[in-house]
Amino acid sequence: MKINKIFVLTFLLTLSTSAFAIEPTKSPLISITIKEFLQLPENHQSIYVAGAIDGMTFVTYGYALGEHDQLVDCYRKQSLGELTKKVTDQAKKLQELDEGMAMVVAKTAGSLCREKQ
Repeated sequence: MKINKIFVLTFLLTLSTSAFAIEPTKSPLISITIKEFLQLPENHQSIYVAGAIDGMTFVTYGYALGEHDQLVDCYRKQSLGELTKKVTDQAKKLQELDEGMAMVVAKTAGSLCREKQ
């Protein structure tokens, strides 16, 4: 009986620390703000968007996330120019936010792919 209690307490403690461990405590890194992005020349904006998309798909692939193949297929159906224009248009709407450009790329790209499916 005592072993069962120890097992249950250990199990509950493990669950509580595991749940706590996966909660992020820091905000994402901001290498460039929305306002800074909008001041870049178009070709630099395209390079940024391409890098962000590459990074997102690298993470979805590396962690074997379920939507990886759908996202890659969706991104491949769009030219970098089209995607950059959509991201830039969204950035113009959100430029007063104190957020990083990666958030805008992720939200824009994600919503585009959800729309196409």
